[in-house]
Amino acid sequence: DTINEKKNQRCFICGEDSSDIPNFTNHSKYEHNLWDYMYYIGYIRSLGEAEMEDFRDIYVYNCVKKKDHSWFPSNRKESEQQPRKNEQEHEQLRQEVLAPSEGLNGSCTHELKGNNDDEIEQLRE
Repeated sequence: DTINEKKNQRCFICGEDSSDIPNFTNHSKYEHNLWDYMYYIGYIRSLGEAEMEDFRDIYVYNCVKKKDHSWFPSNRKESEQQPRKNEQEHEQLRQEVLAPSEGLNGSCTHELKGNNDDEIEQLRE
């Protein structure tokens, strides 16, 4: 499957199947937009730790430093003790897409402005 096919089958951010989300297009475009998350990562990286006042920014900053994606929302329908279906595959896809941002500093937002979904697919290849 290509990234374009996968993005139409499952929300990249929360991992829910498109068939389980009533208005999947709206969900992936406005509620869980990948680029909003990428810009946010760039924003918190552009701040120094001393400039961060919001505890959520500090928490996410520390998660990003550790390459921990647990701060992403997760809409689990099963009990918390059961692993989510395809969770490893979903996390691997996140790692592949977010990996290029690991080396970016505060200019992340500026560098990503020209990117689009086709470029995400190129990152995967």
